[in-house]
Amino acid sequence: MNWELRTLSIAKSSFAREGIETYHKKINGFLSFDIKWFKPERDLFKDVDPSSIVVLCDERGRAPCSRDFASQLQKWQDQGKRQFVFIIGGPFGIDAEQRKKADYVLSLSHLVMNQEVALMVLCEQLFRALTIMNNHPYHND
Repeated sequence: MNWELRTLSIAKSSFAREGIETYHKKINGFLSFDIKWFKPERDLFKDVDPSSIVVLCDERGRAPCSRDFASQLQKWQDQGKRQFVFIIGGPFGIDAEQRKKADYVLSLSHLVMNQEVALMVLCEQLFRALTIMNNHPYHND
């Protein structure tokens, strides 16, 4: 299984880089996980394999609890989906036309946060979902 995170924002602060790198390594302990940084003018949806599940992070999306998010990922995996693409847009989000290209719109919080924090939160939640899916004791209810 391959997971890919696409974003327009490069983490500049040391706390964000360290957090993202920590979870990047942890996630790669479960599956192949790549983070790709795009220039603002580049289409984050370009060259996405049509068989991929595309999860767009947007404040207007669904806000599941961690277990429900893990359950959704597991459901897609059980349906034979092997490629997942997670997208975090720029400071003004993703336009409505591109938002339609996503299979699932995920809100990381009802609060608005900057890209560095959103990247770190998403990476932690992806790791948490993997631990839930694999019965690892990281997550506590």
